[in-house]
Amino acid sequence: MPNEDSVSEDTHRARPLPALLGDLLRDIPQLLRQEARLFRAEAADLLDQASAAVVWLLCGAVLAVAGLTLLLQALAALAETWLGPLGAALGIGGLALLLGLALLLAGRRHLRAAARGPRRTVHQLREDAAVVREHTP
Repeated sequence: MPNEDSVSEDTHRARPLPALLGDLLRDIPQLLRQEARLFRAEAADLLDQASAAVVWLLCGAVLAVAGLTLLLQALAALAETWLGPLGAALGIGGLALLLGLALLLAGRRHLRAAARGPRRTVHQLREDAAVVREHTP
């Protein structure tokens, strides 16, 4: 007794080529709509990643500017007094600068991840093209 898979395969093999091509042509619009939905979803995800990266970059830039300001103030104090509150200003300014740079690097890493593009959509389109090539004489 044949199973369902072999019956289904026999049915598809027995269909004439124009009918198969007609089915293919009818399915293409649906396929394109699905690919467009996938692309929109992936683009929205990439936009979210880019937005988060911009926040990291802005936070890093603000802290780096604050750190640079403190370091410049410390250098000015050094020129005036040679010691005193300078050690604290240098320590705090250096720490703020390092933290700001770390945030900038994290933001850049997140932005690079978002800039890779819609890889799932491209992959799916390649798979779809391969399926169409397999079923087209």
